[in-house]
Amino acid sequence: MLHDSDCEVKSSYRVFVSYSHLNLKIAEKVVETIAENGMTPMWDRSFSYGHGFPDQIRKFISYSHVFLPILTPSSSERGWVHEEIGYAVALGV
Repeated sequence: MLHDSDCEVKSSYRVFVSYSHLNLKIAEKVVETIAENGMTPMWDRSFSYGHGFPDQIRKFISYSHVFLPILTPSSSERGWVHEEIGYAVALGV
C-alpha cells in the first residue's frame, strides 16, 4: 500500500541573498535563518574562486527561487546591490 508520505518529494527553495559587505553580520544571520528553515541560501560565500564574480552572481540569481536583498543605508549607496536587484527583476526572480 502506498502512502502520501511515500510520494513526498523533498525540495528546497533557493534564496539568493544580496548584501553589501559592510553588512556581513546581518547577512550571516539572514543566511543562518534561511538554512534553519529548510531553504538553501545562495550568496557570495558559496562562489568558486577563479570563475568570475559577476558571472557567478548572475548564475546564482538565475537559479534562485527567491531574491532577497538586504537593504540598509550602506547597501543603498553601493551600485552592486542595485544592479543585482535590476537583474533579478528582469529575470522575474
